[in-house]
Amino acid sequence: MMIINIINYYSYFKLCHIHPSFKETVTNIYFYKIYKILIEMLLKVGHTYTVDYYCLGALLFELVTGLPPYYSHNTDEIYESILSEDLTFPSHVKLSTDLKHLLRGLLTKHPLNRMGMQHGIKEILSHPWLKNVNLQDIYNKKI
Repeated sequence: MMIINIINYYSYFKLCHIHPSFKETVTNIYFYKIYKILIEMLLKVGHTYTVDYYCLGALLFELVTGLPPYYSHNTDEIYESILSEDLTFPSHVKLSTDLKHLLRGLLTKHPLNRMGMQHGIKEILSHPWLKNVNLQDIYNKKI
């Protein structure tokens, strides 16, 4: 499922819609921006719903650092970084320990170890970095 970047009818940003039936689906669709490609896509082994968690992490990484993870001007370098390098954070941006932990969890290379694999979106939404976010107010469009 693709991340959707739209403003809905009520002027609220809708990041994505994850349908419960996608949990067991494995696909081989190749549609992500080059720097948001997952290791399972590069290896052509298919992917599951955790691809959305990885892309959420890639989007959050880009929002807080100004660059996507594993960024390079060279496509081959991006592929090599995705396959073999650990996630690093730019030194010019100060990120909290909780935010780094969330990003590492979402951008984990192996899908079975990726944050959200064990307990779904609840695992992500209960992360300490999001502790001051009132999710009910967001859901009810009070914010």
